[in-house]
Amino acid sequence: VDRVFANSNAVVGEKIFLSKPLGSGIATTAAKFDKAMPEQVQAVIDVMAALNAGAMEVAQAADVRCATDITGFGLVGHLWNVARASGVRIEIDTGKLPLLEGTQELVERGCITGGSRKNRDALGENLIIDQLVPKWLVEVVVDPQTSGGLAVTTQADALDGYVEIGRVIPG
Repeated sequence: VDRVFANSNAVVGEKIFLSKPLGSGIATTAAKFDKAMPEQVQAVIDVMAALNAGAMEVAQAADVRCATDITGFGLVGHLWNVARASGVRIEIDTGKLPLLEGTQELVERGCITGGSRKNRDALGENLIIDQLVPKWLVEVVVDPQTSGGLAVTTQADALDGYVEIGRVIPG
């Protein structure tokens, strides 16, 4: 590979795309305590087993310059690092977030990780949440992901295998 993505190259006006659904930390926590259905366990195994190589190739072909993997700091923790390093703000459209099936129900049943609380606390006042965002969905965006996807910023209108989740704004 002759190109490396940096998490410091986000540019105002770019869109943000995500390559995998969120909720793996929530689902694995539910599985640990026998609170997940077998199909939920299989779905999270499938997501975690999927490599990011294909997503990386799509991003490289689209000339993406800014990317980050979504792992232990959760979606908003990793995107905060992008925003801070790039001198921008990130706006997420929570209605567009791809989620593992049943994530809302698992959160509402208390299947959240200790890491999600730490992630939210670490962001402090840097995480601004619209009051219309449901509390369960806030847990999802701070949920540490196990083998999460890639988040990339680009001017492209679409990326194969990715879901558009937000945009880069001044700030």
